[in-house]
Amino acid sequence: TEPASVVTGPPGTGKSEVVAAMLLNQLLRGQTTLFASKNHQALDAVLPRLNSAEEGGDLIIQTSSRDLAQRKNYLGKLQSLLARPPRPDAAQGDEYRRKFAEFFSQQLAALNDISTLEQARREYEVLNAQFEELRKSLPLAAQSDDALARWPRELTRDRVEALEAELRSALARPVGLFQKLWHSLRRSQMEAREPLLSFPLPFADRTLPDAGATGDAWNDFFTTWKTWAEAARVAALVRSCEQRIAQLPRADDCNRRMASAQQGIEEQTGEWMRWATGGLPRSLAPADREALASLRAGIQNWGADRFGKELRRHFPLIMRAFPLWSVSNLSARSALPLVPGLFDLVIIDEASQCDIP
Repeated sequence: TEPASVVTGPPGTGKSEVVAAMLLNQLLRGQTTLFASKNHQALDAVLPRLNSAEEGGDLIIQTSSRDLAQRKNYLGKLQSLLARPPRPDAAQGDEYRRKFAEFFSQQLAALNDISTLEQARREYEVLNAQFEELRKSLPLAAQSDDALARWPRELTRDRVEALEAELRSALARPVGLFQKLWHSLRRSQMEAREPLLSFPLPFADRTLPDAGATGDAWNDFFTTWKTWAEAARVAALVRSCEQRIAQLPRADDCNRRMASAQQGIEEQTGEWMRWATGGLPRSLAPADREALASLRAGIQNWGADRFGKELRRHFPLIMRAFPLWSVSNLSARSALPLVPGLFDLVIIDEASQCDIP
């Protein structure tokens, strides 16, 4: 779907298989495609995957720059095209596309489930690592699951910080008349200390600082409380993530569905390819058949200029029956009509080794 895509990899990694799959995909979609290569070796690695002598038909046409060979090639294809009666099983093509769409939907659903499961597992690993780091920084009395469960859910880290700010503000000694007046209107130390009395004690051997204690006496408590609140929050996220993973499809079930869809696609592709070798079910109008018959009659008698001109005129008709073509780079200029936008897609093998023209 991109204006230009690059497929790269060392020998033996499946590039020819990718090309064959792309060509079959284009044929299934009814889009014209040209497969070009600097040499015939690459063409020979792909074309046999689409053209089978046993099936008696070609899915991709290989054209040549040699005039006589080229004309015989076109003549043979035209004869084949004109000899084809309308397919009685034309509706079978729509049925194949429907089945393909069903298999692809099953494959996509399995892929989405696998992706969701992997994402949830990665999220769980991150949360669990974060939780264990927070737990280790807590005192032993606050590290247990029971201690974490005792932490009030409504006491978030932000709430603890707000209460800490209120207490430190109450403990601060006023300087100047204005601050003393403002200090007299603020909550007293006793009032600021009151909400903290309900907090779980983080230290087994220490009680809360008394009303006369300085702000420094509260440092360890607030540091631990903030960590405790954050650990409790992350622990809840870990549990939620565990529950979500438990509700997702199992990995082995996703893989089984993927394998089943893949097997269905492969079997369906083989059946469809055998069916497609009988010709695409695109009926030709009488005027089209007459024009192609005229081209066939003159293909061996016309000169190169006349042949090129007539080919240019009638090539769109030929491509309606044969959407897939292959050519070597040097043959393209004489083997194909030079018409802008002739093909929907062009696949160039070994593109990095091609001459720019």
